[in-house]
Amino acid sequence: MNTQQLNLKEEIVPLFDDKQNYNVTPFIQNFILNKCSLEELEIRQSIFRCLFSNEKVAFNYKYNKLYFEDALRVTREIKTDQFVEATSYVFFTKSRIKISKIPRLTASLIFFSELKVLIQEVLTIADVPYFNQLLLYLSEDLELLPDYSDFKSHQKELLAYLNILHQIDFDVFWKRLFELECYLSLTKCSIKRGFNLPLIDNEKFEFEKAYFPLINEPVKYDITFDCSLNILNGPNMGGKSTFLKTISLCSYLGNIGFPIPASKATIPFFDTFNINFNTKDNYRNGTSHFMNEILSVKELIVSNQKSEVVYGVFDELFNTTNPEEATRLIEYLFHHLKLKTPSFFIISTHLEIAHLMGNEKIGFFHPSTQLEGDHIQFDYHIVKGISKLKLGEKLFQKSGILELLEEHV
Repeated sequence: MNTQQLNLKEEIVPLFDDKQNYNVTPFIQNFILNKCSLEELEIRQSIFRCLFSNEKVAFNYKYNKLYFEDALRVTREIKTDQFVEATSYVFFTKSRIKISKIPRLTASLIFFSELKVLIQEVLTIADVPYFNQLLLYLSEDLELLPDYSDFKSHQKELLAYLNILHQIDFDVFWKRLFELECYLSLTKCSIKRGFNLPLIDNEKFEFEKAYFPLINEPVKYDITFDCSLNILNGPNMGGKSTFLKTISLCSYLGNIGFPIPASKATIPFFDTFNINFNTKDNYRNGTSHFMNEILSVKELIVSNQKSEVVYGVFDELFNTTNPEEATRLIEYLFHHLKLKTPSFFIISTHLEIAHLMGNEKIGFFHPSTQLEGDHIQFDYHIVKGISKLKLGEKLFQKSGILELLEEHV
């Protein structure tokens, strides 16, 4: 499994974090950084559909953050801190809540009373068994607590409230609450960004208006893949890398049950991902860029031979060895690699690949780029076929380097 170059933690997690509760961020990270099973994917999608169709409930879920902090602190302090002080008299001992603890204890009850109402509201729309059970567990714990509206901050009531708090396993309670709020954060951020849930279907692989969400005014791609093996060629600056990042991110997010940056999509379920952009030398292991690519290709082949459904992307595969050798290696790889359906493998390259066009098992794509005289027009859309444009010299000339060099001849 290789998804490091999608920069999931640094760049993608913040897209789904509404920052309402810092305790929820690790749950979002855990969801995004770990591939889930097909069963987990289906549960997540069901929960998102439930919340998407009742988005008002999701956006209405708000509480006082200061009261929340007090409640969190109280439930952690009661394990070790003494909230109660005892005064001894001649014939008896009287217990009472410490004066310094009363404000925070009262604030915690206000929070739990607010939360009880919010949980009940979400519970009314929770038609997914797992989601419903999660909410019921939270509701059952909250029902043990008194309502603040009926509460009088007398010592007797405070002592009774403290006793109930000791009966609740708050490690489990907070974990459940933060999981709920994780789903709410993911839903709200997805709706605000216009993300949508893809269909998971091993018979199709296609996107409508898919885009890379970290780019301002991004190109939106409409693409259908009919082959397991694919080659993307074309000139520099045509948008090949951005396209590969877009379909890779959308495919990965869809495979963990998340909404994706696309208007519609149908994506197979992949067992493992092997995504390679900007592969570098590994000085610690003593392996070069080229050797690291070979090892990544080997990892993909081994996964395929284990009957796993693989997703593999290699941006400019073998571009650090000489062109003749790289062309032979790619030709050999595409001739012998037989992937388990519905596995998907795509590379980008600048090498000559026209001789592979006769292989019907390979899909060919390139950026739509026009050259009119000295004017280069990039529209960054991806179309089927092979590009024969060579723009390296044109771009070199347009940079003004030739003029600079000729000035000193």
